Amino acid sequence: MAINKNITVRNMSKSSSNFRFFYRVANFLLLRKNKAHLAVFLLTILLIPSAINALEPIDLEAYNIDAEEIIAEELKQILTNR
Repeated sequence: MAINKNITVRNMSKSSSNFRFFYRVANFLLLRKNKAHLAVFLLTILLIPSAINALEPIDLEAYNIDAEEIIAEELKQILTNR
């Protein structure tokens, strides 16, 4: 299944190099559409665990950061609880 070259060449100007590149990529992928679908599926499966980890909240207490802001916040909590 190929794209009609007469229509696309007539519509392309010399400055449309991005469109020409996409045309070559599309022709390459159309001939290998089953492999392209498989590649997209496998990449999606590989990225799902990373996406789940990225959406989890960060536990700041797990890090041993002695930043002045954290110490000040802890001191403020101690003083307000008295």
